[in-house]
Amino acid sequence: MQDHMTSLSVEQTLLRARSFTKRGEFNRAATSYQKILTLYPDNLVAKQGLAFAQREAGHLHSKFDIIEEKKGLLTLFNKKKYREVIQKAEHLKDKIPQDRDILNILGVSAAEAGKYEKAKQAFENLAWLDPNNPLNYTNLAKIAKRANELSE
Repeated sequence: MQDHMTSLSVEQTLLRARSFTKRGEFNRAATSYQKILTLYPDNLVAKQGLAFAQREAGHLHSKFDIIEEKKGLLTLFNKKKYREVIQKAEHLKDKIPQDRDILNILGVSAAEAGKYEKAKQAFENLAWLDPNNPLNYTNLAKIAKRANELSE
């Protein structure tokens, strides 16, 4: 009977951990899975759940870091520090190449800094990611016009 109760409490803890996971409370889910693994280190469900919860908890931390870096880009942009924005946006773009916010601020900053080819690449990437957004084509037209005016 003791094993049945232990088994029942493991099932309850697994349900609790899954509930935490569904709500995005990955650290709490990980704690629940770790409790199970303390008693039953070979529990495959708990091992898999723990791995997922830890990965997602780290992923959320990364998302938070990226949000903070984006805020930093906007701060620099508002201070008209376009070359710094370009450098930092390029670094962020390497981490998440399809982020529209980063590509947009990179394109606008590059245009403001007179780096029209870099701006064009950023806006072309945006047009590829979101072909139904007319703003992407407007920005490409503006870049082409500015580059053409300089070459005349």
